[in-house]
Amino acid sequence: MVIEVLQKVDWTEKHILVACSGGVDSMVLLQGLLAIGLKPDVMHVNYGLRGAESDADEELVVDVARANGVNVQVFHCPVELTKQSGINLQAAARTFRRKHFQQWIAQSPNHVVVLAHHANDQVETFFLQLYRGSGTFGLGGMHPERGQLIRPFLETKKTDLIAYAIENKVQWREDK
Repeated sequence: MVIEVLQKVDWTEKHILVACSGGVDSMVLLQGLLAIGLKPDVMHVNYGLRGAESDADEELVVDVARANGVNVQVFHCPVELTKQSGINLQAAARTFRRKHFQQWIAQSPNHVVVLAHHANDQVETFFLQLYRGSGTFGLGGMHPERGQLIRPFLETKKTDLIAYAIENKVQWREDK
């Protein structure tokens, strides 16, 4: 199923950057793109919030990328961005990531960032937006393609991604 979903996207002339955390979703995305013959660049952000576990996530992503001959960029988020009093950790992390996505995208109209958000994330986003009192735009959720951001798995369940990972021996790390 993963391969079929990825083959539906027109990857022609796209220079791909995969945002890869080391979790099952993004590792399946990376391995799936490789399986259909693409050589994406990989970006990993180490927020350093979980100490040795964060470093192990980084190590896995770097090792898999290098083993597959793809470029990998690792960014370390400054502690002051995520650990200040009163800061919204999720918002700060998202801002840090997006800055690097925008730098990638700005290089060329062919540069795209591919994200591993899936159907379960879409449902979570809907309820978060509903709770926040969002209007119809926010309740519409994430889009499969918006500008130079691509989310091919938005209609794919996480259980399907896990099944693909197990069947294809994709390595990933769980964020405890």
